[in-house]
Amino acid sequence: MANQATTDSPYDVMLKGFINTYVEPVTNWTRAFSPTMYFGCNVEDISTEQHVLNSVGSYGSQLNRIIDVVSLLLPTLKTMKLTKGQQEDIRKFERLAKEADEASSTYRGRSPRGITLDEVDEFVERMNKLASTDPEQYREAVARIRTGTAEPAGNKTA
Repeated sequence: MANQATTDSPYDVMLKGFINTYVEPVTNWTRAFSPTMYFGCNVEDISTEQHVLNSVGSYGSQLNRIIDVVSLLLPTLKTMKLTKGQQEDIRKFERLAKEADEASSTYRGRSPRGITLDEVDEFVERMNKLASTDPEQYREAVARIRTGTAEPAGNKTA
């Protein structure tokens, strides 16, 4: 009898060279026209994962809720004595939250979420600089803010 050659699965070939990689591809056929293949170490939890997605919502919506709550806590957190590393972690989180919001908003064709406190602080700093460099333009900007209009104060229409 001749020696039979063994062949690797396509997944073994794709992942050759990865150390300690566990691959057990599983296809979920509950959505026959849009099957989903799962790769990972916890493939035994596929039915649980699918139930959570069907009941609660996508991972993106779940992460958005977490980002919303953490964002609410940031002003308090920033008042605490933080290491440089912790401050950098906050900056990275804020950048992640902003970029995720911008990407989602762009995809959906709407403008991103409202202004952040950091953006308000930056605006106040810029207004203070404008007050000292161009008092007339500063007064005009303040008037527009107070009236809630983008029109110069003298150009109001009835």
